[in-house]
Amino acid sequence: MKLLRAKIDNFRLLKDVVLEFSSDPEKNLTVIRAANESGKTTILTALQWGLFGETALPEGGSKYRLSPLDSSSGEKTNVTVSVEIDLEVAVRTSTRTYRLIRTVAENVKGGEFSRPSSNLTLFDLTRKGGDPIDNPEAHLSPHLPKDLREVFFTDGDRALSFIEGKSQDQMKRVEGAIKSLLGLRIIEEAIDHTKAVGRSINKKVKDETGNSAELEQQTELIEKLNIEIPKLESDLNEAKENRQNLESLEREADRQLSEALKKGNKEELERQRQEAKKGREREEKNAEQAARDHANLFKSELLAKHLFSQVFAEAKTILDGLHSAGKIPNQTIPVLEDRLKQPNCICGEILDPNTSEGRNRREHILHLIENSRNSDEIQKKVTELYFSSKQLLNPQIERTWEDEYNDVFARRQRANQGMQSFGERESAIEEQIKSLPDVDIQQLRVIRDRYRAQEKEANTHELTITATLENKRSSLRDAQQKQQVLLAQDSRGQMLNAEREVANDLEQVLTNTLEKMKTDELSKVSSKMNELFLEMIGADEKERSIITKAEITPDYKIIVSGQNGYPLDPSQDLNGASRRALTIAFILALTKISEVEAPNVIDTPLGMMSGYVKHSVLNRAAEESSQLIMFLTHDEIKGCEEVIDERAGKIYTITNPAHYPKILKHKPPVDGQRVIICTCNHREKCNICERRESASAKLA
Repeated sequence: MKLLRAKIDNFRLLKDVVLEFSSDPEKNLTVIRAANESGKTTILTALQWGLFGETALPEGGSKYRLSPLDSSSGEKTNVTVSVEIDLEVAVRTSTRTYRLIRTVAENVKGGEFSRPSSNLTLFDLTRKGGDPIDNPEAHLSPHLPKDLREVFFTDGDRALSFIEGKSQDQMKRVEGAIKSLLGLRIIEEAIDHTKAVGRSINKKVKDETGNSAELEQQTELIEKLNIEIPKLESDLNEAKENRQNLESLEREADRQLSEALKKGNKEELERQRQEAKKGREREEKNAEQAARDHANLFKSELLAKHLFSQVFAEAKTILDGLHSAGKIPNQTIPVLEDRLKQPNCICGEILDPNTSEGRNRREHILHLIENSRNSDEIQKKVTELYFSSKQLLNPQIERTWEDEYNDVFARRQRANQGMQSFGERESAIEEQIKSLPDVDIQQLRVIRDRYRAQEKEANTHELTITATLENKRSSLRDAQQKQQVLLAQDSRGQMLNAEREVANDLEQVLTNTLEKMKTDELSKVSSKMNELFLEMIGADEKERSIITKAEITPDYKIIVSGQNGYPLDPSQDLNGASRRALTIAFILALTKISEVEAPNVIDTPLGMMSGYVKHSVLNRAAEESSQLIMFLTHDEIKGCEEVIDERAGKIYTITNPAHYPKILKHKPPVDGQRVIICTCNHREKCNICERRESASAKLA
């Protein structure tokens, strides 16, 4: 299917807007150039409403007004909103053209509105005119299924839903798109139908065969298992979804915890602050002790040694001389008194008091003792000084005062520096704690661990259901085999056996086909997506690239790998341009592999892109799509002019008159809230669409 033309009337800003779309295979691109708030998204929504009805409107349309806002008044007004679309549809070996018209009369009064369901009519356009087609919804459904709306009609942000949001939601969107576009749902419905046929055959066995107790027992068991197995299959799917959802919640909780920890853990920071505080207090004590030691050093004996070292040296010389002369220590009186107790003198003469010579000599010694007593006090002090000053007069055997001073000064400096360092760290941590958001790290950790535990329980529950289901399926096969043997004993049973064998064979063929398509077709889509994505972002599978691979897993999750196969979370680890490129690559790959011919209508797909990536995405999208309709801003077009020159068959510029005079240079030919279209291409401008390049440009 291709879009040929659209006429939109009274749809919000769109009043009598007509657009033609390129259907040329060589120039399959239609570009609608528009600045922000100029009606791009409104046109996209109008096209979807025309094709799909109210389900395509935001929130189902209950709060989404269709009629122009300037149609409001105090009086009740009835406004007819219409979208007319011409379609080209391939039917067997030919093509047919249809005209779809969707209308609704919206009642407006002031800011309130109400409307009934819209009315859809469809015409088969021929040379003779248009023939109405009954049941247009059913006629259109095979060509544009409603569940593929977001594949073929999307905006740059909404397309990210395939890789962003909850993991389970992403997988459901990807699975839904793949199954619908590849026709897998049709096969699933056929499998369900064959299972229903099998159940009906089993009921015939119960109703039409004889009264064999064993046959009745096996038939009732089969009937019971046919009820239990689908329920278990449903429970298994629910358990699997629950486990996957918990995995997603656990990953998100872990990411939030990691992000919070990167910003700072208050609990850890408080611990660090206390350590810094203790360090500061310890260094304060060290500084105080060093200051006391510094002060005491100026009252120390060592300072006296330092200050009087020369005087001490002179005194030492004198004392050493006295000692060498034998004058100190003072031993004269004790020696003489000792001699008086002896019979002979030191010289050998007799000191016997009974002789005259002895008495004379003793008197002489006593006279010497008396004379020595007169100088005894001085000699005593000199002697004491000599012996007590030994340590004082020998500084070379201990540390000098300069050494002690340098040591205490260094300790004081270290303590002051440490005190300052710990103080600054304490203050910095306090400021960091103040700047942190009010996030409870411990609570985040508890939540993460809770999800982790629940995920483990869910996995165990899933495995239990899987084991139970396999046992039930095995029991069903055994019962069916026993039933088949019993039925073969009469002709009616043989006929029922044959019917069920056909149903079973058909179910097996369909199941095998479904599994093969899931494996083969999913692999093709994954491979094509990877090829497109890597080319769009200028990467390859070699180690020098940050991103080396993108793929779709068997459970329909889009994943990306970095160097050495390192997994990257598309919603977290890819930049905005790469995320958009990945989703566009998925949509184009799915469209290409399914061989469904349908338009890709994309609003602002090149946002956040620049340079190579922007140019490559637009070029590959035009190459891979059967019909590409792009709503692009002026900035998105910059750098892609050559691609548009080569690929575009139709180009329009839409303008919102409300942008005059701040943004538009010239006064538009019409006023009010509406969109006006000119035929300027991506390189042209006119009096309708010419815009100011910046906010600083002077008004005309």
